[in-house]
Amino acid sequence: MPVPQFPLNKAATQRGLSVVELLISLVIGMAVIAGSIQVVVSSKRSFMDQDEVTFIQANARYALDLMGKDIRMAGYLGCATRNSVQMANSINPTGSHFVSLHGLRGYEGEVDANSFPDDFKANVKSGTDSILIRRASETGELDVKGHNPTAAVVDIFGTHTYQDGSTLMIADASCRNVGLFQTTGFSSNKINHNTGTGFPGNCTKIIKGEFTCDDCKDDPNKAVECAGYGKATGQYGPGSKVMQFVAHAYFVGDSSVMPGMPALRRQVFNANGAPSTNSEEIALGVEDMEILYGVDSNKDGNVDQLRKASEMDLNGDGTISDAEWDQAISVQISLVFRSQMPVLGVAENKTLAGSTYNDRYMRQVVNSTIRIRNRG
Repeated sequence: MPVPQFPLNKAATQRGLSVVELLISLVIGMAVIAGSIQVVVSSKRSFMDQDEVTFIQANARYALDLMGKDIRMAGYLGCATRNSVQMANSINPTGSHFVSLHGLRGYEGEVDANSFPDDFKANVKSGTDSILIRRASETGELDVKGHNPTAAVVDIFGTHTYQDGSTLMIADASCRNVGLFQTTGFSSNKINHNTGTGFPGNCTKIIKGEFTCDDCKDDPNKAVECAGYGKATGQYGPGSKVMQFVAHAYFVGDSSVMPGMPALRRQVFNANGAPSTNSEEIALGVEDMEILYGVDSNKDGNVDQLRKASEMDLNGDGTISDAEWDQAISVQISLVFRSQMPVLGVAENKTLAGSTYNDRYMRQVVNSTIRIRNRG
């Protein structure tokens, strides 16, 4: 008997794809690939965005933390406070803004960039502000054993490593007098403060009173500005402290780590040995710094007004003095941070801290208001 023949399944007899089916398959495949590519691109962009945000935030935290600690200590004079102390600056003036017993000075980049200290003004990004902090170091104090003002020698307990030409401060045990001077000679258990030949040198061996060399050079007998200048008096007794002088200036310049990147930089005064300054990089990506100063004009301990550095002529006499800077009791800082790479999809036009930008860089403004501990 013949075996019955059944028709084969149509699919089993298919030997290829039709053109229509091939096109449909290609379209579906391309859609899947396009979706996958979009996911990859989106993930990469998200990762880059997050990486740049982390970069900005990490630099912002470090920069504000470092500046905040420095500014809070501006004008630190050991146990003395500015409102109840006589200050003797025995160092010859050089025109450098770094050496002074006054704790703070600001510079307005939009008004007079030429007013910046010579040490770094050529490296400041145009239109950005700068701030200079001066103070005594809060660590490494030396205890005074005795003082011979006629011989210009301070005996200390223990030893020290300050070299000839070092810039030091001394505060008496009563917290009523502070002196700023250069050392002359080196002895590990003594500190000399004579009128040596080093640069810039001391204009007098007296380190106690109320004077600066600049005020007294024409008339050393002035009753107010030059109290103590030129007289072999003014002893710092046991219980007094010798401290290292500290001066830091913050400004925005070019990075030395990543060429083409802006950065927050700090000009550091070298107080151990012959005076000089050097620049160090603090935080990458800082594109602008704008600073306002909180002024206590009625001496009630509260901020009455915010002023730019160029507006600190408080008495309207046409000049800005150290006494006027002493009325600033807080500092308000705005830093504009920029991403490392142009990660935005399209250029964005925005104005931050008074400056306008139009590019694909991610930017963020961080603000901080810092109260100066030693004022108000």
